[in-house]
Parts: sequence; C-alpha cells; structure tokens
Amino acid sequence: MVTEETYKHYEKEHNTNAAAEIVPFLMGKFQPKSVLDIGCGIGTWLYEFKKSGVPNVLGIDIPYVDKSLLSKYLNENEFEATDLSKAFNVGKKFDLAISLEVAEHLPESAADVFVHSITQHSDIVVFSAALPFQEGQNHINEQWPEYWQKIFNSKGYVAYDFIRDEFWDNEKIDIWYRQNIILYAKLGLAELQNFEPAKGRLSRIHPSLYVSRMKKLVHTKTKLKQITNKPGLKTALYILVRSFAKWFD
Repeated sequence: MVTEETYKHYEKEHNTNAAAEIVPFLMGKFQPKSVLDIGCGIGTWLYEFKKSGVPNVLGIDIPYVDKSLLSKYLNENEFEATDLSKAFNVGKKFDLAISLEVAEHLPESAADVFVHSITQHSDIVVFSAALPFQEGQNHINEQWPEYWQKIFNSKGYVAYDFIRDEFWDNEKIDIWYRQNIILYAKLGLAELQNFEPAKGRLSRIHPSLYVSRMKKLVHTKTKLKQITNKPGLKTALYILVRSFAKWFD
C-alpha cells in the first residue's frame, strides 16, 4: 500500500493547470453528470469538473492525503479514503472514471485488480500511467501502454487514442499527461460512435521528456568524467578494478 512515508501530495505538482485544459474537452465529448477520480490526490481534476457543471463527483485515494489541501477543492462527502492496491467498490457507477498517473505507484501484483476495480465503476475510463524510466515519486511499476491495454482488453475495454493528439503540443499541460493519456471504453458505446479504436502501438515518448532525460544523462556523464579524471582517484579506481578482476581469474 502507498503510505504517507512513500508518497506526499504537493500543491505545486497537483495543480489545476492540466485539468483546466483537458476537462472542457472531455465535457464537450461526453457531457458526464457524474465523475469518479481514482487516485484523486488533492482533488484538482474533480474541482475542474465541478466548475464545468458536473453535479456528482467522488475522489478516492490513500488515507494520507493532506486534508487541508483537499478541502480547497472537494467537499468532505466528495472524498473516500481507500487502499488502491486492493479491490475496491464504492457501490455505484459513474458516467466517467479517470485515473491519471496513479497505477505506477502500486505494486505490479496489484495491476490486474486495480484495472478491474476501475472498470466496475464506469464504461468510459480516462487513464494514464508512467512509462519506464519516466521517474517520479515512489514509481514502482512503470510500464508501456501496451501492458495496461492488455489488462483493459481482458476486462472487455478497448483503447481510443485521440486525447494525446489534441494536447500533444500544449505546454500548459505536464508532459506526462500529454504523453500518457489514453481512453478505454466498452465497444459499441453511443458516446464513441464517431471514434475508431486505436490501432498499432500505443507507446510514445514525448520529445520534451526525451530531451530532459538526455540532458540529465549527459550532465551525469560529464560530472563522472570530471571526478574519475582526478589523478589520485583515477589510480585508486584502476587498482580497485584490477582487484575485482582477479576474483574472476
């Protein structure tokens, strides 16, 4: 289970910027009257849905969410604390469910039950999860989209990939949302009759994330080279490597 010690919610990261851009788009497509946010953090996404006129919202997350921050965005009856690594059911279905950058915080052993629990609550799910080497606070199960697609498929849901193209170049939105958001839904829904299920690979790396990681790698290599080029340390490292090599002679 994710605990207070392994993950903390900060208003700087859990802001309304991405939601303010994406929620109106989702409202225009689906006009939901009820929305469930699974792993809602401090409630910023549901706050934007409420501003857009959704009368029934509910957020669920770990019990350790900062209540002083949560209260800025959600009423007390709009939040339920639960262990997301185990099966959960709030007892009703919603027009739309979202779970954004949450699944990577749960152990891989919980992946199937997590998706199963999500699909019990809505026929339409907006989902994103961190890619391998995306990095972040307590990321323990970073996976490519095809990994999650396979699990959703096993529950009778298929991928629709039209949200990313809409926001790919929108710099107001955090890179991970632009890169990772995919919609999963049951086939044959009237709300999706104008959209085709995704074909081909879903995996994409946003150029901005790629450049950021490469800069970090180059910086690390440069620093390492500077350290190892110091004469005394260079000799010590040479002796150490030679000593290790003898173990395998």
